[in-house]
Amino acid sequence: ESETVTASAETEKEPTCEGMGKTKYTADFIADWAETQTKTLEDINNIGHDWNDITYAWNADYSEYTATRVCKNDGTHVETESATVTAKVSKEANCTEKGDTEYTAKFSVDWAEDSVKTVVGNIPVVSSEHDWNDTAYSWEADNSEATATRVCKNNANHVETETVAVSTKTAKEPTCEGKGKTEYTADFAADWAKKQTKTLEDINAIGHDWNDTTYIWSLDNSKVTAKRVCKNDEKHIETETVNTISDPIKEATCEKDGESEYFADFTKDWAEDQDEIRPTKALEHKWGAWKVIKPATVKDKGLKERVCERCGEIEQDEIPKIDDVDKGNTTGVTVIGPGKADGEINPNTGAPSATVAIIAAIGVVMVIGKKIK
Repeated sequence: ESETVTASAETEKEPTCEGMGKTKYTADFIADWAETQTKTLEDINNIGHDWNDITYAWNADYSEYTATRVCKNDGTHVETESATVTAKVSKEANCTEKGDTEYTAKFSVDWAEDSVKTVVGNIPVVSSEHDWNDTAYSWEADNSEATATRVCKNNANHVETETVAVSTKTAKEPTCEGKGKTEYTADFAADWAKKQTKTLEDINAIGHDWNDTTYIWSLDNSKVTAKRVCKNDEKHIETETVNTISDPIKEATCEKDGESEYFADFTKDWAEDQDEIRPTKALEHKWGAWKVIKPATVKDKGLKERVCERCGEIEQDEIPKIDDVDKGNTTGVTVIGPGKADGEINPNTGAPSATVAIIAAIGVVMVIGKKIK
């Protein structure tokens, strides 16, 4: 005989967040020969934590950051986690302002979120005084203004400036070919800025201002020189000399000037080609040797003449008388012969020259080569 019945179940132990619950099963039989059966099983799964929102807290000096969570099911179920905290300066302190620190908290558990917190003004000021870098100076592109600037070492935002108008004066006058110089001066009022000066070669050369070109002819008209002188500086001179080409118009004679047309071609653009009719200098006579027409004597003057080889003109001239040698002191003197060196023609007498001998009473003296003029 058998009897099967449906067992009833009731919770004997409630499950917890982490612990299993228990069920009591009961089987009540109808047959009088069967007894009621019961058994208890740990077959109810734990219900798990149901956490409230996480709370976070920094300690007073921000060296610690804590995350805490409490279970809704059981207030005694509490989890706490401390993060690893690092710090860095997010804003430097300077001479007038405090600095800021940035703290970063990192958790190793997955239920807590990392956090970053910036604490403002927790770094004290460095000093109550500015610590200035050296003053820097800058000029406008056209040098009309100059600016002095200084920046605090503690805070680059602390900047002082002064801008002034620049005065100028000519330090060096420009020349025709050389630039001039300007001296620029910036005079600051601030006691931390020094007067600044600089000299620039920024005045353009003025260029030559030439006087009119002059032309100088050589005495024989074979060359012409073009010359110009700068009005600004008379030491600035330019010249060009060229040979001329001539075309005779009237030939010159021994005594009269002739005429020729002369041409001078210059290469410089500032010199004009020259075309002039100019006199050609008389040639002068080309005399031949003197010839004695009448020899001179002690009593009478002589006569000599010469002929121009170009035009045939004859020129005559007197020949002085022949004076006694050492006139007034001729005692015992005999003139053997006047003249030049032996063999030459004496223009005064026309006779060959001879050695002059003077014989004195006290002896014999020979004078060789004495010329009778």
